[in-house]
Amino acid sequence: KHADTREYLETELHKFGIISLTENPHNLLMWSHYADEHNGIVIAISNSEDTFSFSKNAFKSSRIGEKKAVRVRYDNKRPSHDIPDECIFSICEDEFFRHFALVKSDSWMYEKEHRFLIPTTESDVAILNISNETISIDEFEKYLHQRKIDFICVGSKYIFENENINFPFNNLAKVLNDDVVKSMGSLLFFKRLMPSAIQSIYCGCRVSNEIIDEVIRAVRQNNRFSSDLTFYRSGE
Repeated sequence: KHADTREYLETELHKFGIISLTENPHNLLMWSHYADEHNGIVIAISNSEDTFSFSKNAFKSSRIGEKKAVRVRYDNKRPSHDIPDECIFSICEDEFFRHFALVKSDSWMYEKEHRFLIPTTESDVAILNISNETISIDEFEKYLHQRKIDFICVGSKYIFENENINFPFNNLAKVLNDDVVKSMGSLLFFKRLMPSAIQSIYCGCRVSNEIIDEVIRAVRQNNRFSSDLTFYRSGE
């Protein structure tokens, strides 16, 4: 009973990817842990249904996902594989899945995390890091051509673009359903922000003026960013 429940839970949760954010761009611990000791950047984005572009049926049968980021719940007792008997009856309820996807130890409460829970089928890009050497690169690329999977090769990485998330069997769907591709290494899935969703960029207090100027120039020349972005330098 419990084994079946765990397997079902893991199967359903693995259909989703998580994008983690914080509500506080000024937290010193966050800058230290996640922004290269104040040498990195923080990107402020909106939290709305227009933050990302989704297919028409993206969340039609979703167990946990929605178009807005959801606040993480912190607890001193984390979800585990030891599912109590009294919880088994709720396996078909969405809240059961949301509990496992949104609860973290209260040791991490300072992060003030919010999470986008997005089906991997809604990804815009997948990157495959090759680690399997049993198939030669030539054989693998020949296989991709035969399966009509479009790709870009950069060193040992293969990039798969999702040309249209509304196509029932688009390029990324082929990748997701292909055991050979998945056996070649680790797949990472990414979601592109809508340009209007990117509101501002904070540079760490240890970022030089030259790099800040370079960042501003690069952003202004990239049509994936809004033209009315605000730039800040974060204080230490």
